[in-house]
Amino acid sequence: MFTRLLADVEKSDFFVNWGNGTSHRLLTQQDGMGFTVCHTVVRAGSESRLHYVRHFEACYCIAGTGEVEDMSGAVHRIGYDLCAQ
Repeated sequence: MFTRLLADVEKSDFFVNWGNGTSHRLLTQQDGMGFTVCHTVVRAGSESRLHYVRHFEACYCIAGTGEVEDMSGAVHRIGYDLCAQ
């Protein structure tokens, strides 16, 4: 078992500013767990086209709302306040 703090990640190569947000790469391939975990913050009002060849992505939202459009064109709303509806 190991622990990794966001503040420590921000001082390393595992903190990435990708233009429309930032990503803290908390668990990566080199950790050998078979999956990765990232804490990603998307800038409000931005739109990003992302394409992953080698993995799937699970999205969750802890504040605000947004939309994720999949490859088939289906739009999925995500948001903290959507759970209360």
